[in-house]
Amino acid sequence: MKRIITTIILLLSIYMLPWWITFFAVCFSFFLFDLYVEAVVVALFLDWLYAPDFYYFSGYHSAPIIALILCVFIPVIKKRLLI
Repeated sequence: MKRIITTIILLLSIYMLPWWITFFAVCFSFFLFDLYVEAVVVALFLDWLYAPDFYYFSGYHSAPIIALILCVFIPVIKKRLLI
């Protein structure tokens, strides 16, 4: 139930708060929940809303890819640090 409420709050914060507050809230939620793959959806919406029309470095959306990488590496780091 916490994950659903957190995801709904994050999705609403995309439209109501600045992007950087939502970004830090997503990063914090990685440490709250194990394997928080809902962050990929939040990152996709953030990328759709705030990304420029022309990508200088790549032709694809990079925020969901970064969120997927974090979904894999954050649990490994949490296990090694025993958080």
